[in-house]
Amino acid sequence: MKVHRFLVSALALLTLAVPTLATEFPAEWYWERTETHAKFEGREAPALTVGEWIGGDFDLTKMKGNIVIIDFWAVWCGNCIAEMPKNNKIAEKYAKDGVKMVGVCVSGEAEKMPTILSDNMVAYPNAYVQGEQVEKDWPIDTFPTYAVIDRAGIVRAIGVDPEHVEDVIETMLANEADKSGKVRVQPTWLEGDSEKRDRLARLEKNFEQPPALTVGNWHNSEALQLDQLKGKVVVLDFWATWNPSNDKSIPRNKELIEKYGKDGLVLIGVCASTLGNVSIEQAIEKHSIAYPVCVDTDNKTNTAYAPNGYSDYYIIDRAGKLRVADCANAKLEEAVKALLSEKIDEEAVAEPEAAAGDE
Repeated sequence: MKVHRFLVSALALLTLAVPTLATEFPAEWYWERTETHAKFEGREAPALTVGEWIGGDFDLTKMKGNIVIIDFWAVWCGNCIAEMPKNNKIAEKYAKDGVKMVGVCVSGEAEKMPTILSDNMVAYPNAYVQGEQVEKDWPIDTFPTYAVIDRAGIVRAIGVDPEHVEDVIETMLANEADKSGKVRVQPTWLEGDSEKRDRLARLEKNFEQPPALTVGNWHNSEALQLDQLKGKVVVLDFWATWNPSNDKSIPRNKELIEKYGKDGLVLIGVCASTLGNVSIEQAIEKHSIAYPVCVDTDNKTNTAYAPNGYSDYYIIDRAGKLRVADCANAKLEEAVKALLSEKIDEEAVAEPEAAAGDE
């Protein structure tokens, strides 16, 4: 059997202080917490020698800067197998945050692994490792045993209760956000399940620069470009003049502007090109719209942002980065308040002026 070195690298993307267990994660978040575990935490994660990967190759020497969750499990462990669907959901939910889930089977007949993984539709990489090696380097006494390794390759928790793996992840991500000054985008802010959000993967990757507004027929404002609005939090409301939801969404927009306009919020209504029987002028008059609106005459902006309904909200932060694609309507104000709380990146805001001065 081909053997790979599974190395949890100590190469650090971030230099993180590792607090003691008692002050970082509550004791009730652990399935099993032994003295050995407590001594093991805060150390560089040791290497593992594993067999052929199933469900995708995995090489932590190329995972610099990721949080890694290792699920140590056994072929004969019913509890382990029952947790696999939940592991799938965690892997999918936090992939955009740089969280990697892997499974390492340390006991039982290795030839049974493919069937177990297939039957449970496991989507994250798994491999088999000889128990002797694990007993030597890792304190694995019960199954499943979850180990959480931070972006610097340090074991932050081991023996976590499966019910609290997400709590550990959320805590680590929140602490990172506090240190960086950037608000963490909450999963509850995002509208739609993973299948419906597949269309947004390109936009969400690495806070990509938002597509330009290729629009016309501006009202209540001169033509605006997103580069001109750095230093502001910008909400793009994709809407249509004929949509009955305007009776709810437009009053919500007005309330947001009234409450947060003074704090740097800009809201732009990007109207669909299919106006139906209601012109944009009629809609503006009917709903007394005073904030900037425009028409996506060629449908290029809708194509770029891929809204799948009206109203769909997209939020751009003060640095000009797209942070929330298709925000859940009920969470719009919460997301806006959070992004307004971030400090203004003076260097990023100054870029357009500097560029103009160079011409």
